[in-house]
Amino acid sequence: AFDGKAQIENNEISALSSSIDSSIVTGILINNYANVQYENKIIANKIYNISVTKPGAIVAGIFSYLFEPMGPFGTRRISIYNNIIGDLRSPSAGSVSRPSIAGIIIENNTVKDTIDIYHNTIDLRASSSNPAFSSAAVFTDTLARINSYGNIFNNISTPGATGKTVAYWRRGANLTNFDGDYNSLYA
Repeated sequence: AFDGKAQIENNEISALSSSIDSSIVTGILINNYANVQYENKIIANKIYNISVTKPGAIVAGIFSYLFEPMGPFGTRRISIYNNIIGDLRSPSAGSVSRPSIAGIIIENNTVKDTIDIYHNTIDLRASSSNPAFSSAAVFTDTLARINSYGNIFNNISTPGATGKTVAYWRRGANLTNFDGDYNSLYA
């Protein structure tokens, strides 16, 4: 039986691609299908050479989307540390509301969730023909507790005319649930 703990460690994930519109191409996907308490760890993976060719698609090194809300006593923790992510491509994608390319995407969280992002290196150098092309080294919602320490988030992608190139992009301006230090952010 699943005890609510998973660890994805020391993998080299590369050469993934898709030509399906509205798809998500990701090296590691984390999602939950049950209302259970759990802790997932993504440690020391090398994720690169991931691409998608359709305009409505998303490319992410690590993508976490939590479906089920937790009960009144449950908690969830995702720890992402010591990973290297780069060479993500989406040459025709574009969106100004969320990145078409991101090293890490954390979405659909609750105030009971904790996301630890420690000692990762993300290097993005993408471009797109879409005028709305946006990219982020990390993209998160604002509800979960985000702890970010000792990371290198480098994003020198070329944005579309109405797009953005961002090191750390939060869905809202609220930083109440964010704690971080010793990060190197460059965009």
